[in-house]
Amino acid sequence: MARQELAARGLASMTIRQVARSVGVDPGTIRHYFPSKDDLVHAAAGADIELSEVYDQIAAELSDQSGEGVGDALIAAALRYLCEEESALAAVAVCLTGGDYESTVFGLFDRDVVTPLARDLASGDSQERSALVMSAFLGFQLLATLLPALQHTLRDEDVQAILAESIERHLRAG
Repeated sequence: MARQELAARGLASMTIRQVARSVGVDPGTIRHYFPSKDDLVHAAAGADIELSEVYDQIAAELSDQSGEGVGDALIAAALRYLCEEESALAAVAVCLTGGDYESTVFGLFDRDVVTPLARDLASGDSQERSALVMSAFLGFQLLATLLPALQHTLRDEDVQAILAESIERHLRAG
């Protein structure tokens, strides 16, 4: 429910009281588990998955150190783990309202999957490369959030066709 409130209201407007009201509990109950609004937001926008396993799976799928196919593998993982509707909307809301990107599902995916892949595949600044990749993911999710018809029109294969080549180029460039 906190994810829905965060997505609907944004970080600045969401309150613990509103979240408590929406689930029918006393605000003190929420504060017992989440002492601050930041704690609640981090839990709401965070990942419910073990991302090191995602990195290991993608790295194992790559045929060699050239990284050929990394764009497709990364998009497939992103579609599985980043685009779960409530987490993605909460993460977009956090990012748009100046919240803590590192604690969102996008920030965690960046830290635990994209940056290590960038480090493995190319010389140069892996953080710069991962920032390019994550801006593509976040931009696409923002577009899908603002244009819901887009979300229902595009298939996963369409998203891969749109993003995979540029993501692979960002990760593999030397």
